[in-house]
Amino acid sequence: MRQLKKYDKLTFYAYYPTENVKFGTDEKLAEEMKDPGIIYSFNGSDKAKWVETLHIKKELADCPAILDKLENKMYKVDRTEADNKKLFNVPISTKSAFISIGADYCARLNALDDYVNGKCE
Repeated sequence: MRQLKKYDKLTFYAYYPTENVKFGTDEKLAEEMKDPGIIYSFNGSDKAKWVETLHIKKELADCPAILDKLENKMYKVDRTEADNKKLFNVPISTKSAFISIGADYCARLNALDDYVNGKCE
């Protein structure tokens, strides 16, 4: 697990399931390493969680603007590598997560993006 970026309220990490294997040893492994799992942890907490397990209504309850956007289905359901570069400091693709988990994954990342960037009016 590698720290991607720390914000005031939470920190993002990348989890590479095969981190201990030398990168590039085969094509499948190299492809797997491109799309790490994204983990977040609220600062001060010793628990890290997968983005796909984020309970927006519970964990971001201190931000009514996010809850309102969620309720009104205003979060876009896609993200570009450029969006992720701004959020994580690295251009991580979310394509494989989107395919396996679905649009909800991107909506969660977009909610977290709003949360760390002060859009809790």
